[in-house]
Amino acid sequence: MTRSGRSSLATSLATLACGTVLAFTPACSPSSTATSSTSEGLGGPLPAAASLADVEDAIVASGATWTAGTTSVSVLPLSVRKGMLGVPRSSLHPDPIQVAQGNPQATPFAATLPAQQDWRSSNGSDFVSPVLDQGQCGSCVAFATVGTFETQLNITADDPLSPWELSPAYLFSCGGGDCAEGMEPDQAAQFVATYGLPDDACMPYTSGANDVDQDCSSACADAQQRSIQATGTTTPTYGAMDETAIKTALLEGPLVTTMTVYDDFFYYTGGVYTHVTGDLDGGHAVSIVGWSDADQAWIARNSWGVGWGMSGFFEIAYADISGVGQDTWAFQVAAPGPYVALVGIRDASVLAGAAETIGFDGRSLGSAQVTWTMSNGTSQVAQGASASGTSATIDTTKVPDGVYSLLPHAALSRGVIDGAARRGSSTS
Repeated sequence: MTRSGRSSLATSLATLACGTVLAFTPACSPSSTATSSTSEGLGGPLPAAASLADVEDAIVASGATWTAGTTSVSVLPLSVRKGMLGVPRSSLHPDPIQVAQGNPQATPFAATLPAQQDWRSSNGSDFVSPVLDQGQCGSCVAFATVGTFETQLNITADDPLSPWELSPAYLFSCGGGDCAEGMEPDQAAQFVATYGLPDDACMPYTSGANDVDQDCSSACADAQQRSIQATGTTTPTYGAMDETAIKTALLEGPLVTTMTVYDDFFYYTGGVYTHVTGDLDGGHAVSIVGWSDADQAWIARNSWGVGWGMSGFFEIAYADISGVGQDTWAFQVAAPGPYVALVGIRDASVLAGAAETIGFDGRSLGSAQVTWTMSNGTSQVAQGASASGTSATIDTTKVPDGVYSLLPHAALSRGVIDGAARRGSSTS
């Protein structure tokens, strides 16, 4: 699925409606430029960062079990990598220099907790919203917050297909974020609880492509009417690691957390990460989505795209000095009202043939008529209805080849509700 911040494809699609595009455009490949032993910053040469060879040697020497390689982030200049770390040092509790190694706190209640939890595979369903890419801007707090909030909405709705695609750009720009300075996690959590977040189409994310802050005034005029608001926030941990508190909170949903990033983290490709070498580069925010006692690790989602880590995810040791889990934020949300969503079709999908079937999923729709429209960004080119309310057929020979947005609708007694669009291509 393609969405603002989701990949380099998002920039070219930012003017289309929120959701899924039906014409496939190849995403930009990571730069093939080799990592240099020195990096240039605005003030001249920066200290040399650890190289891939340095990291691989340190992994072997320390007996660590994770793997390192070239990633979509490791190929970037050190100054750019550091610019992606948007948690102010003052927000890291405790200060990373003072983090004590050792086992996290645990209580007798820990014995009643399961040995693992992973919201990517809960009772056979993946409730975690897709990995996004913050690009070259210190907006990690906004992306971690939006991803956590979206996933909590899915969990509360008990529906992994629910259509939430909220705007990290709105949170970051209207909530006080700055590409160069980042954002306070407390500030982001309170913004979601106080004002809520509109859909991604209201304010598509562009800062990742150019490191230029977006003005809040560029959001859609009806942003508040389109916003979904948290009913509350909690901090299961704040300033101290408490393994039991984190796991107990994770049983209800994911958590935003902060961490200290070192040079070696940029090269992570798999396994259970522990810091082995390299300088401290800055503070970062990610979303914890589970744990594994077998691996003695937290499972987390990053916001550096799928070209980093394990398709954007990583495992990190409970006792790693990065501080994951020492500060955490959770969201409470109300049960969602009626909605309709497309099933089995994602962004960048290609529809071809005279009888393409699309599916619908919804909540509290009753006998509502479900319809769909297809547009090219400026005008509607096709429309249809679902006789069953669960599927419909599109004849792509009736529209020219091209890139389109496909949008579901449901007619309720109170009015028509729209689902998230899907953008892709149609070819006959």
